Amino acid sequence: MNDYPAYLPISKGRFILAVYLDILLFSPTWEVGWYLVTGGESAFLVKFIVFSIVETVMLYRFGSPGMRFMNIRRLDDPDEIARFQYNPFQKILYVVPEIKRFETWYTILFAVILINSGAKEFARWTMWSPPQPCFGLITDSWVGYIPNMITGGIAVYIAWLVLHLKKSAIYWGFTTLALSVTSVIVSWNLWDEYIARYLTQRYEYQGRTLHGGEIEFSQALMPEALIVGLVLMAVYLFFVSRKMKY
Repeated sequence: MNDYPAYLPISKGRFILAVYLDILLFSPTWEVGWYLVTGGESAFLVKFIVFSIVETVMLYRFGSPGMRFMNIRRLDDPDEIARFQYNPFQKILYVVPEIKRFETWYTILFAVILINSGAKEFARWTMWSPPQPCFGLITDSWVGYIPNMITGGIAVYIAWLVLHLKKSAIYWGFTTLALSVTSVIVSWNLWDEYIARYLTQRYEYQGRTLHGGEIEFSQALMPEALIVGLVLMAVYLFFVSRKMKY
């Protein structure tokens, strides 16, 4: 068995990925908060400026959520810092060895996919997307968005578990996928209506013209494509589950 040091300096790639996760996590939080206060969508420049300020403060003072997701810790012991022969920034940041030892690129990729998907599900209702069918029900009220927000939050939580190699990610993951498949099947007859509304509102939001046949083409693919996607995620989770150690 290889002996791992107490501290492993982070790579630039890991740090960049942590910042990317901060962007994914900040964006839906900001959009939901902005929508609740103003009732509209935030300008990109405003969001960018606020994120830059918040991210800079967190990185240099407290550590960011993305750093926590990527198991990056701050090293404040001067004696330990002196052991590193790297640039000053790397001297104070390290990755947890117990995680680095067992994680792989595909476990990290799986978690990033979940965070990206979960973030979109959490905040999409603030823009143009109508509520999705859920266990045979569909509604125009704000209540219809609650399952999407819950699902998005759960996806981010599972990503946290995967990045920390927690075995509970297996149970959370397969249970969520099973419920999602069940919901799609129970709502089978509602997807045509949803697709028509989804495409119409999306094109109106983007200022584009909806051409003839696009709705029918998408309706022919759904919800079968959703089932296929969920099954593929289950297969992916199966391979990822073998790396869960704690």
